[in-house]
Amino acid sequence: MENKYTVKKKNKNPNDILIHKIGYEPIDASFTIGQVLAQIAQFEKLVIQNKGQADIHDAEMENVVANHPNIKKITEKTKQACFVYVNSLIAKEKCEAEVKAYQESIDNQLKEIDIIRKELKLPTVVKIKDLNVK
Repeated sequence: MENKYTVKKKNKNPNDILIHKIGYEPIDASFTIGQVLAQIAQFEKLVIQNKGQADIHDAEMENVVANHPNIKKITEKTKQACFVYVNSLIAKEKCEAEVKAYQESIDNQLKEIDIIRKELKLPTVVKIKDLNVK
C-alpha cells in the first residue's frame, strides 16, 4: 500500500495547509509543508555541525599521532581494547556521579518528608530508614 495524502485543513499559505498522511507501515500523521521544511532546515544545520565535529576529531587524531607516533603501531585488537576500556571508564564515572546526585536527592527528600511529618503531626506509616537505599 502506498501512502495516501489528503488535505485536513485548508489555509491561504500553501506551507500551512494541514496534510493528513496514511500509509502502510502503519503511518497516520498530520503535518504541514512548513513543518517539513523546518525539519529539513534543522537537518541541514545538523549536517553542517556534524561535518565540523568530524573535522575537529580528525585534527585531534592528527595531534595525538604527532605527539605519540607509536599509536600508529598499536594493533587493531589493542586499539579496540583501549576503546572499550576508556568508554567503560567514562561510563563508570558518569554512573558514579549520578548515584551521588540521586543519593543526595533521596537524602533531601527523606529529610523533607520528616519535616513535613513533624510539622503536620502526621503518623509515621513507613519508617524513613526503610526507604533509604544507601
